[in-house]
Amino acid sequence: AGVGALQDNLDGQIISQVQQQLGALLLLCAFLSFGGLTCLEVFESERVLFLHERANGFYQAGSFFLSKLLFDTVLLRIIPPIFTGTLFYFLMDMRAGFVHFVVFITVLTLCNLTAASICMLVGLAITNRALALLVASLVILLSLSLTNLFNNSGSMPSWAAWVHYLSFFNYAYEALVINELKDINFQGVALGAEALSVEANQLLDELGFEVENYALDIFVLTGLFLLGQLLTFLLLQYRIKLVR
Repeated sequence: AGVGALQDNLDGQIISQVQQQLGALLLLCAFLSFGGLTCLEVFESERVLFLHERANGFYQAGSFFLSKLLFDTVLLRIIPPIFTGTLFYFLMDMRAGFVHFVVFITVLTLCNLTAASICMLVGLAITNRALALLVASLVILLSLSLTNLFNNSGSMPSWAAWVHYLSFFNYAYEALVINELKDINFQGVALGAEALSVEANQLLDELGFEVENYALDIFVLTGLFLLGQLLTFLLLQYRIKLVR
């Protein structure tokens, strides 16, 4: 009832601002995630050279993997989210506070790293570039479609409610939204009523965001990135053994 009354706000500025921020956060995550498609060529582009140099004993698979990981991670997966996120944060007039800003940048970076990790794995598993691009794009799009903005877990059938847990995008988006709106009280004047106050936590709950999962979302996102890197390394080792 409180949220419904708030939507009747005379100027609609509060709801409008929330909608703009939710949409902008989703687009920002999507932009950074699709940027991870550049990782499809990280290993394949130098595969022949690596196999030749490894056969001559210059270095092992671990050294090659670590060098690629560090170069790609620092230059393409950490610096761009920090730069883009900083501009976005202040241009969109996001929530004030240093801690909120740090969490915002951290989640964006983890989202980018996780998407890149998935693309690395797909690029290494599928040697056909066109097919790898298609599969990686579909994975990111599917992850995007499973966010609470498009599929509210509370409105889904009980047997299908678990599917949004497969989306790395959902963890990043939920953490960003909660970081922005948690514990905020919206103030407005409803039609024919006195001053109205609505807690953002109530709005988050109706949208399907679980406030208590705030820290868990960040933890799971970190785990997905590390898992993706581990699987990529194991697959690299396996492919080297096949070449032998």
